[in-house]
Amino acid sequence: MLQTTLFWQNRPLKSLLLCRIMTILLTALLIWTPATFAEEHPFLFSLDALKDPGSLAVKLQDTRAPFSKFLAAQLSTQTRQLLDGYDGYSSPSTSFQKALLADLNQLLQGGTLYEAKRFSDIELSEQTQALLEQNPQSGEDLIHLNRSLLADAYPHELATPSEQQSPEEAKGIERCRENLRNIKRAIENHHADGNERCQWLSELCPQDLDKKALICPADETAGVPGVLTEGAADPTLPCSYLYEFRLTEKTGQEFLLAHEGDMIPIVRCQHHFLNLSVSGKLYRNGRQRAIYNNSTVKITSAQVNPSGNLHAQLKEQLGEAFLESPKGKELLKQLLPGQHFSPNSPEALKLIAKPMPDLAFTNLSGEPVTLDRLRGKLVLLNSFSTDSTACGPALQHLEKLLANYDTGKLEAIGVATGDSVQAIKGFQEKYQLSMPIWVDKNDQIQALLNRDTSKSHTELITILLNPELVVEEVFMNFDPQSLERKIERLIESNSVD
Repeated sequence: MLQTTLFWQNRPLKSLLLCRIMTILLTALLIWTPATFAEEHPFLFSLDALKDPGSLAVKLQDTRAPFSKFLAAQLSTQTRQLLDGYDGYSSPSTSFQKALLADLNQLLQGGTLYEAKRFSDIELSEQTQALLEQNPQSGEDLIHLNRSLLADAYPHELATPSEQQSPEEAKGIERCRENLRNIKRAIENHHADGNERCQWLSELCPQDLDKKALICPADETAGVPGVLTEGAADPTLPCSYLYEFRLTEKTGQEFLLAHEGDMIPIVRCQHHFLNLSVSGKLYRNGRQRAIYNNSTVKITSAQVNPSGNLHAQLKEQLGEAFLESPKGKELLKQLLPGQHFSPNSPEALKLIAKPMPDLAFTNLSGEPVTLDRLRGKLVLLNSFSTDSTACGPALQHLEKLLANYDTGKLEAIGVATGDSVQAIKGFQEKYQLSMPIWVDKNDQIQALLNRDTSKSHTELITILLNPELVVEEVFMNFDPQSLERKIERLIESNSVD
């Protein structure tokens, strides 16, 4: 009797204890299962797949990009609150990373993330395109496709299933981030003291910045001048970083600030593709330096397409008188460095934004060739004379510049003006040129520019055509940086499919 009484007296206590144990086990199971499943499932994200969670968070905050806007809207209320509270430059908390990871994995298992407008400015890998053609609706194939789409959208932030980031690489990126944080604080202190913006980052040392912060851990040259864009290497101290808000660049940068918003970089690391923006945020970006801008943005009363011909648009909308003024000339010099339009040839500017005329060329075998066969890709027509000593080295430089581009999307053509085939072949062999060379027997390109075809011209004339064979730019003795920037802008704008 006593034993039975004790059993019933202790039963509520045992039941309560059992319930608590079950609750703890269930909670542990819920916490453990997603992480374990992500580790075991080949296509779901694990924490190791977040290559740069801070940069991803910044891009999700800046929702001008269609896909970033879509993705941010899919996040849970809790994750969205954590995202809104992120400062943009510190290391995101582990709880934030886990919450973001859980939301991403849930999205991978839902419907397809692909929609043409969302990915209009994103170049998809061949693997992703192949998966899209299969059109999976569920299961592992759908997860694989969605994972690939996210990796294409954020290649510096999210790893592909087969990609692994070494601990050394991760440490190097974090050290670079810390350098940029220190530079950010130094610039803020410099301004707080009432100083105008500095011309070089070295001016911040040693009062506001330790000179060690000027060296990126991935820079094998330790900041040797000349590694950065020409004319932008710090002249005082070794510096790995490109400072884009120099005092002498004030006019152009203020224009770009109004043009593209406060995500434009103040400082860039070309080793990690890491940018410190005007707003003080850190984000990764490719060498194209794309900022999440709309297809059309406002500059005072002017509507400007950032991927189009800036010079022509400014001339049309702000007026030739403004561009001829000292302020206008300084603005063009900063925005379009190295683009030399012939002052005696307004025809060069008249060509821009117009379809390229259907000129008659022949190849070195005497067979007729036309531009129309190049439709669908970017084309660089390079008109030169074999008598010019400058054109050969310039064309060699151009081929090196274009070596990193897909020939299916961009092709350079040499156009020799009025020379014999034998002279052209000798020129081609001398400078070891691999680009196709066409013969312009009647100096048609020179005639388009209203130049005297009876005289010998030594300049290399480079005409950049978009995939519809419309003239985008005319360069006289092209500047490599200016030409590359223009090519990148056209590729980014999805002009080349």
